[in-house]
Amino acid sequence: MLLAVLLAVFLMLFPTEVHGKNSSNYFPREMEKSLSNYNVPLRLLSEPPLWRRPHGFPVYRLTFNRRVGFWETITFHAHARNPHIVVKFGNLIGVKRSRYTQNLALTSVAREKFLSEINSTGFWNSPTFSDILGTTPKTLRDDTLDAEPWIVEGVDKNRYHVVKRGWTRIDKCSQLKEIFYNQAKKFDVLKADDVR
Repeated sequence: MLLAVLLAVFLMLFPTEVHGKNSSNYFPREMEKSLSNYNVPLRLLSEPPLWRRPHGFPVYRLTFNRRVGFWETITFHAHARNPHIVVKFGNLIGVKRSRYTQNLALTSVAREKFLSEINSTGFWNSPTFSDILGTTPKTLRDDTLDAEPWIVEGVDKNRYHVVKRGWTRIDKCSQLKEIFYNQAKKFDVLKADDVR
């Protein structure tokens, strides 16, 4: 059991050394090193690399660490005929790994509202990285874990962009996690005791 925990922690801290420099391809080469700590969680949650899969409709994905060993993705598929959100999270450490997935269909009105909220942050024109540190915004609940940096990826036709933010509201893009989290609150699975 202890060996499994140590191995999982090692894989999360040093994913490129174990799997090879280009094994994941979750991010474009120029971003791979800076975002490598997201490779293992995305792989273990069976998430596809968004940047390599152009869609005919916008897709946005939030990835964050809920607490040590528990990762979550919230993916918004803005398909005109079938808009939906997919929430995945799981315990990625230990022998008894667990994963949960739920889907939520959206109305066309909810789709447009979600797209409008994302676009209002200036996502596509915001810098990927920021080194400004600060404190957790008081509007976020403690268990949303903004202590760990989070990323939001977006793909629309042939363009791809990712932003990485953390504790502080340094720009409008810092609101993205709240926008996704507010949508995901509709999922009962987020209330499960074993992920708190």
